[in-house]
Amino acid sequence: MVTIDGLVILANMDTMVLDLQAELHNRGINLLKDVKIKDHTKDILITCPIHKNGQERDPSCGISKTTVIRNGKQYQAGTVHCFTCGYTADFFEFVSYCLGSTDRNYGRRYILQKYNTMAIEERPTIHLNCDRERKDSLPYSYMDESILDNYRYTCDYLFQRKFELSTILFYEYGYNPTHDTITMPVRDHKGGLVFVKQRFIEPPPGTNKYLNQSGIPKQHILYGFYQVLQLIQSIENGTCQNKKLEENYKKYGVILTEGEFNAAYLFQNGYPAVSLLGRILFEDRSRKRILQKELLLRYGIRDLVIWMDFDTPGLEAREKIIKQTYKDFRVRIPNQEDFPMYNDANDFTPEDLDRVKFINPI
Repeated sequence: MVTIDGLVILANMDTMVLDLQAELHNRGINLLKDVKIKDHTKDILITCPIHKNGQERDPSCGISKTTVIRNGKQYQAGTVHCFTCGYTADFFEFVSYCLGSTDRNYGRRYILQKYNTMAIEERPTIHLNCDRERKDSLPYSYMDESILDNYRYTCDYLFQRKFELSTILFYEYGYNPTHDTITMPVRDHKGGLVFVKQRFIEPPPGTNKYLNQSGIPKQHILYGFYQVLQLIQSIENGTCQNKKLEENYKKYGVILTEGEFNAAYLFQNGYPAVSLLGRILFEDRSRKRILQKELLLRYGIRDLVIWMDFDTPGLEAREKIIKQTYKDFRVRIPNQEDFPMYNDANDFTPEDLDRVKFINPI
């Protein structure tokens, strides 16, 4: 673990430099031809990327592994300094330069996407003001928001799932190193934290991909609906900054999916979406009510796209949900048959998402 510019990175400097050397080799960039790591407590020596076009014979450039003081000046961990030409840069600047960018943030994003990081300073304040004036009682209680401080890591797995950093922050995704799980805070329509769903990156043999949790009031909640309500508010107020989201909301309403990642990925690509936290609309048979459907209707949602996974359980669930909703909504489904290579929304490329047609299922 090392801290660079306030960012806690769950990798050591030796690993990051060696990985960067391998990355440059794979990209055909002829830099860092020599990296010397003699002791895990001393500076790393590398061939300088600046003088002699990065082709010096013997390494004369050092990378500090910890914060050090030289000649009365403090240098943070990751500082790169050449003792021959005087080149000095912080680690993110150095990574950016080696990878061909003049933007320091390029190197920072590269590190964020490659390693698990604890990025508390990256988390924006969530303004929990939506629908707070309502007086309706809730059959569940809220969790303390501070529990999320345990999971404020940025995990490379999320980038592998094609999520942008802005989406990771928007949905407050985190990482639980104890269980090797992605954490997904689940908020209700008012913005209150109801529970934290956890998804294994590599499920233990014979287990579900989700960490089991009991007593969750799924029938009352649509994952991502709070975020969608924020969007609707901005559209109604004329302050929406994402014209694609606004346009697709007005054309198609809200997309109903069966997975949290599907909903977030659709939203990232300009399609307002929520998730069922499963595969069904929960029915309260004693009162003959479908509370999740009532939640959508309460907030004026009348257009609904039902996008389940393109497998037998998903298609069976889609047919049931159509029967549950077609009398109250203008229901549409995606023409998934035209994209047999994809199982769920998160599998689609952004380009193919924009080629999907939403059709009447009846």
